[in-house]
Amino acid sequence: MEFRRTFKAWLRAGRQLNSMLDRIWEATVELVLMSWSGGKDSAMALSEIHKSANYRIAAVLTTVTEGYDRISMQGVRRSLLRLQVEAIGIPLEEVFISKN
Repeated sequence: MEFRRTFKAWLRAGRQLNSMLDRIWEATVELVLMSWSGGKDSAMALSEIHKSANYRIAAVLTTVTEGYDRISMQGVRRSLLRLQVEAIGIPLEEVFISKN
Protein backbone atom coordinates (compact mmCIF):
# COMPACT_ATOMS: atom_id res chain seq x y z
CA MET A 1 0.00 0.00 0.00
CA GLU A 2 2.77 2.42 0.87
CA PHE A 3 4.36 1.96 -2.56
CA ARG A 4 1.03 2.73 -4.26
CA ARG A 5 0.57 5.96 -2.26
CA THR A 6 4.15 7.00 -2.96
CA PHE A 7 3.79 6.25 -6.65
CA LYS A 8 0.53 8.21 -6.90
CA ALA A 9 2.13 11.16 -5.10
CA TRP A 10 5.09 10.99 -7.47
CA LEU A 11 2.75 10.98 -10.50
CA ARG A 12 0.79 13.94 -9.11
CA ALA A 13 4.01 15.89 -8.52
CA GLY A 14 5.20 15.06 -12.03
CA ARG A 15 1.95 16.34 -13.56
CA GLN A 16 2.15 19.53 -11.50
CA LEU A 17 5.74 20.11 -12.56
CA ASN A 18 4.86 19.46 -16.21
CA SER A 19 1.96 21.92 -16.00
CA MET A 20 4.21 24.54 -14.40
CA LEU A 21 6.88 24.07 -17.09
CA ASP A 22 4.22 24.39 -19.80
CA ARG A 23 3.07 27.72 -18.33
CA ILE A 24 6.65 29.00 -18.13
CA TRP A 25 7.33 27.92 -21.72
CA GLU A 26 4.11 29.57 -22.96
CA ALA A 27 5.13 32.81 -21.25
CA THR A 28 8.57 32.84 -22.89
CA VAL A 29 7.68 31.99 -26.48
CA GLU A 30 6.22 34.40 -28.96
CA LEU A 31 3.08 33.30 -30.78
CA VAL A 32 3.21 34.01 -34.50
CA LEU A 33 0.77 33.91 -37.38
CA MET A 34 2.53 32.45 -40.40
CA SER A 35 1.69 33.30 -43.98
CA TRP A 36 1.12 30.06 -45.89
CA SER A 37 1.31 29.76 -49.69
CA GLY A 38 1.09 25.98 -49.77
CA GLY A 39 4.46 25.71 -51.49
CA LYS A 40 7.88 24.36 -50.53
CA ASP A 41 9.18 27.67 -49.21
CA SER A 42 6.32 27.86 -46.70
CA ALA A 43 7.06 24.32 -45.61
CA MET A 44 10.77 25.11 -45.20
CA ALA A 45 10.01 28.27 -43.20
CA LEU A 46 7.62 26.32 -40.99
CA SER A 47 10.33 23.74 -40.34
CA GLU A 48 12.80 26.45 -39.30
CA ILE A 49 10.28 28.06 -36.94
CA HIS A 50 9.56 24.66 -35.37
CA LYS A 51 13.29 24.26 -34.67
CA SER A 52 13.33 27.57 -32.79
CA ALA A 53 12.57 27.59 -29.09
CA ASN A 54 11.57 31.26 -29.32
CA TYR A 55 8.41 30.98 -31.43
CA ARG A 56 5.26 28.92 -31.63
CA ILE A 57 2.97 29.07 -34.64
CA ALA A 58 -0.55 29.92 -33.49
CA ALA A 59 -2.03 29.47 -36.99
CA VAL A 60 -1.19 29.64 -40.67
CA LEU A 61 -2.84 32.32 -42.79
CA THR A 62 -3.58 32.11 -46.48
CA THR A 63 -5.67 33.92 -49.06
CA VAL A 64 -8.11 31.97 -51.19
CA THR A 65 -9.47 33.37 -54.45
CA GLU A 66 -13.25 33.05 -54.51
CA GLY A 67 -14.60 31.25 -57.53
CA TYR A 68 -11.35 29.35 -58.09
CA ASP A 69 -11.29 27.73 -54.63
CA ARG A 70 -7.49 27.86 -54.65
CA ILE A 71 -4.73 29.53 -52.67
CA SER A 72 -4.10 32.86 -54.39
CA MET A 73 -0.28 32.67 -54.36
CA GLN A 74 0.37 29.11 -55.55
CA GLY A 75 -2.92 28.00 -57.03
CA VAL A 76 -3.04 25.07 -54.61
CA ARG A 77 -6.55 23.63 -54.27
CA ARG A 78 -8.30 24.15 -50.94
CA SER A 79 -8.75 20.39 -50.58
CA LEU A 80 -4.94 20.00 -50.62
CA LEU A 81 -4.58 23.00 -48.30
CA ARG A 82 -6.81 21.26 -45.74
CA LEU A 83 -4.71 18.10 -45.99
CA GLN A 84 -1.53 20.14 -45.47
CA VAL A 85 -2.76 21.86 -42.30
CA GLU A 86 -4.20 18.63 -40.92
CA ALA A 87 -0.82 16.95 -41.44
CA ILE A 88 1.10 19.72 -39.65
CA GLY A 89 -1.52 20.08 -36.91
CA ILE A 90 -1.74 23.88 -36.92
CA PRO A 91 -4.99 25.86 -37.19
CA LEU A 92 -5.81 27.50 -40.53
CA GLU A 93 -7.07 31.03 -41.06
CA GLU A 94 -8.39 31.73 -44.57
CA VAL A 95 -9.02 35.15 -46.08
CA PHE A 96 -11.22 35.10 -49.16
CA ILE A 97 -10.50 37.59 -51.93
CA SER A 98 -12.45 38.25 -55.10
CA LYS A 99 -11.02 37.23 -58.46
CA ASN A 100 -11.36 40.79 -59.78
